[in-house]
Amino acid sequence: MFRELFNLPAHVLIVHAAVVFVPLAALAAILYALWPRLRQHIWWAVLGLAVVAPASAWAAVLSGQELEQIWIDRVGPDPQGPSLALLHEIDNHQALANVTVYLTTALGVVMLAAVLWAMPGPLSKINPASPVVRVVVAVISVGLALATLYYVIRTGDAGARTTHQEI
Repeated sequence: MFRELFNLPAHVLIVHAAVVFVPLAALAAILYALWPRLRQHIWWAVLGLAVVAPASAWAAVLSGQELEQIWIDRVGPDPQGPSLALLHEIDNHQALANVTVYLTTALGVVMLAAVLWAMPGPLSKINPASPVVRVVVAVISVGLALATLYYVIRTGDAGARTTHQEI
């Protein structure tokens, strides 16, 4: 499923969704947490990104594992020299991606909680959370969003350096 799309390795196409949606989710979470007047206008985008960003991150990780297997199949069971170095770079990229996907998933859960329950907005008026809960959710949202941004940038940089060493 995650091996090929349109006769290309799926990862090279799917990764672009994560590159767009994960930072957008992080920025939306920060805005939603820190700018109360904006909540009534962006709640629907925050809800959508809370689902789409983790889904795109997981698809990128799974397709990346398939691409790594393609490289392993290509270089054989005992890689040497540049092939071994490339596999080490891929492993580093994948380790960063694993952190990114878990942070993105946690951020998505917190974003859903913020919109649907914790922070005042169109969907959370039935049982509003206490002010302490709102502050805690806002702090967690911003912290996770910043950590997610950091790791998505590091992951993308490691992947770009792996595939475009000449630049």
